[in-house]
Formats: sequence, structure tokens, C-alpha cells
Amino acid sequence: MTPTELLEESLRLSLRESCAKLKRKGIKLLAVDFDLTICAVHTGGVGRIPKDSLRPVMVALLEEAEAANLTTCVATFHSNADAVQHIISQYVKLHEPIVVRGAYTEQLEGSPIGGKSRQIYSAWKHLFGHDDVVKWDRVLLIDDDEKNVKSIRNLGTLGIHFQAMGSTEDFVNAFQSIATTQKTKSNGKLRTWKEVFSPLCCFMY
Repeated sequence: MTPTELLEESLRLSLRESCAKLKRKGIKLLAVDFDLTICAVHTGGVGRIPKDSLRPVMVALLEEAEAANLTTCVATFHSNADAVQHIISQYVKLHEPIVVRGAYTEQLEGSPIGGKSRQIYSAWKHLFGHDDVVKWDRVLLIDDDEKNVKSIRNLGTLGIHFQAMGSTEDFVNAFQSIATTQKTKSNGKLRTWKEVFSPLCCFMY
């Protein structure tokens, strides 16, 4: 049984609908962390990646995002981006190879410093063209490290803080809610918004 087949169909359907809503909402790039997010273990950024370590919910998410034409990349601190891309290509049913930006991603001119901004900036330029201005409020990052989520949020980016001990249902609910919640402004600034679905899974504006 593949990681995809392990996910309940109702949860996959929710991911499918949420990806379509995010696309209509104007999200242009879904960036997903690897260690402890797509992958259930922390690989330490090196070495072999266990084939059975990919989370079924993340496998389904990547597949449903592609089906919804929601452009996706992997933003990771893993030192071997090729190994990450290889394991995903083996166990995630995608028509096109996913773009992976790892620890050694070049700091391009104009790229912010901190968190996963370097990886996301590089992936955006690769996917949409070097002359295309990065629209940070059109990016959604999913990451197990809250520091990365907070860092990217300062650029106006949506973020879901994924924690390994949270349930699959918690994550799907968070993803669904962020797909249906509209950004609002207060005093001309984006309002910081946070809702905790469990002590272990939350998302932020």
C-alpha cells in the first residue's frame, strides 16, 4: 500500500477542495518543508531518506496541489536537494518534477534573509521567471519550525505551523480553514491572526 492509499478519501477530498480554493484566492506558490513535515523523521540534512518516512497526508497534498494547478516547491534546509527530489519522485504521483530548494540555495540579489525566504525566493524566480517580482502575500508556507513560519509571516506570507505530534485531521482542518479565511486589514496593516486547532497544530497570518 502506498502512502497516498493510506489517507482516508474524505481527507484527500478536503485537501483537493482547499487547494482549488487557495488557487482561486490568489495563492501562487505553496512551499512545503521536508524534514518533520513531508518526511516524518528528521534526516539531519544528510544521508539516506527512508522510503516509508513520507507522510501520507503530505503525499496527498502535493498530488492534489498539482491537480489544482497550484504551483508547489519544497523549501528545506536539507543539504541534498537531489535526494529529496528523488524520494518525492518515487512515491508522489506528479506529472512534473517538484522544485526543491535546499541548504545550499544561492542567496540571490534582492532575496530577504532569514527562515526559508532564500529558498522560496529562488524557487519563485525559477518557476515564474527571473524578472517576475516575488509576491510574498501570494505564498503559503507549511513548516514544522515555528521560527520559519514567523520569519516568513513578517513578509506578509501565509504560514501553517505543522507539528509532528498533531493529528492528520488537525492539519487538514487548518489547511481547509486557511483556504477559506480571507485576509483582513487593521489600521492599514495585515492583522496577525492565529487559531489553535490543537496544542500541536496551528496556522498564522
